[in-house]
Amino acid sequence: AVVSTQSGHYGRAAEFTSLFNSNIKQELEEVDDAVDEHVCKKLSFNLSDSCIVQYDTTLHCAIPPFFINSIKNGIKSQLKTLHLKYLESEQGVLLRYTNIKFKERAARIVSISPELHFDISCTVTVFRPKMGAILEGTVVKIGPGYVNCLVFGYFTAVVYDRFTNPVEVGSVIRFKIAFYQVTVHNDFILKGSPVT
Repeated sequence: AVVSTQSGHYGRAAEFTSLFNSNIKQELEEVDDAVDEHVCKKLSFNLSDSCIVQYDTTLHCAIPPFFINSIKNGIKSQLKTLHLKYLESEQGVLLRYTNIKFKERAARIVSISPELHFDISCTVTVFRPKMGAILEGTVVKIGPGYVNCLVFGYFTAVVYDRFTNPVEVGSVIRFKIAFYQVTVHNDFILKGSPVT
């Protein structure tokens, strides 16, 4: 019974793969325009900013069969789960992705899993922090001996100091990265000390 179930499962996945491969040709040119809507409008950064890098890379996608008739939506869904998360493969937080292209015109199935596996190439913009790097943040909260600020309009940083100069909510401060950590949910914790 187990062999029969696996065989049937594999057969359905193979059918999905065949349909996917035929649909790729129709949607190949549409994907790039489709994914830009997921770029977070809160983000504010320049490529010249500290710890921001841009380069071409390859990302792996595994989309469920229910996206078989809308491959671009499957890719959008996959990329949305990666957006603004720390990616171990890129050693940083994914800020933007553009120039999406399929690297292959045929999907793969892995064992009895129904997901369709394939690689895409794209240009990514990544926030790749490093110890000692200088960043700027907008103060959003002031506490005893520390301030919370937003970096690039999105990431929260805690800057510890007595602040001999007056600091107000809304002001921009410069700080040096003293600590950063990735949480179990691939979110980001950033701490620093002020630069005068």
